[in-house]
Amino acid sequence: MSISALTNLRDYLIGTLSKEDMAWLSLELAGHVREEEELKPYTKEELNDMIDESERQIAIGEVYDFDEVLCEIEQPSQA
Repeated sequence: MSISALTNLRDYLIGTLSKEDMAWLSLELAGHVREEEELKPYTKEELNDMIDESERQIAIGEVYDFDEVLCEIEQPSQA
């Protein structure tokens, strides 16, 4: 179904359903999506790749340590 058709359907439902019915429908749809999602475990190779990438980021300084994060939180934004 196209985005345009979905947008029209959404607009139609918003215009015709009560807030309670929309809340019920959104929960039903969300539940349906969760049921359809299959969680598969990571493979050993995928886990090793994630670890390697994390170690690479640490080695080149692309991550913050706890003290740096705490400092950022405590300092007021300078934007």
